[in-house]
Amino acid sequence: MRQEGDRWVIRITPDAGTVKAGDYRDVPLHRQIVELGFFDYVKAAAPGPLFHNAT
Repeated sequence: MRQEGDRWVIRITPDAGTVKAGDYRDVPLHRQIVELGFFDYVKAAAPGPLFHNAT
């Protein structure tokens, strides 16, 4: 994650699964996601994918 101006952006890569056009994709995070504690979730997560098990 990185900040661009007043927005936070997350990069989704093909490592996470199918990505349109086959390349990475930068997605701005909705302000409510940030307010609900997404950063705490990311900090507490184990290394690896956040939203699926790579098994």
